[in-house]
Amino acid sequence: MHGLEIGKSYKLKFYYGGTQFLNYNPAPPHEAVIYTFGGISATTPTLDVAAQSFSGWRTATATYTATSTSELLNFLATGPNDLVLLDGVSLNPVPEAGTVGLLGLGIGAIGVARRRK
Repeated sequence: MHGLEIGKSYKLKFYYGGTQFLNYNPAPPHEAVIYTFGGISATTPTLDVAAQSFSGWRTATATYTATSTSELLNFLATGPNDLVLLDGVSLNPVPEAGTVGLLGLGIGAIGVARRRK
């Protein structure tokens, strides 16, 4: 990821799910995702996948503070099959408290102006 602002917080969000190959009959897999961003690692909760099925989509979110203008984002599947699907990966800046306060003030001012009419 490039163009990050050092010291600014970013919210990472992605969807993940586990599956098992058709005609593969060992014990049901227990899949998870290890994700690393900016030197910080985390692991999703384990997915218990029934034999030859799909776990359904789950959502993972985490907030990171950038320590560099460029950070590497990694995903690693874990478990006996290592078959995890990812979708909808996004990284967005977290609004600063002052920005949220100004937004609230602006909405309040619009409400007062509408009420006066």
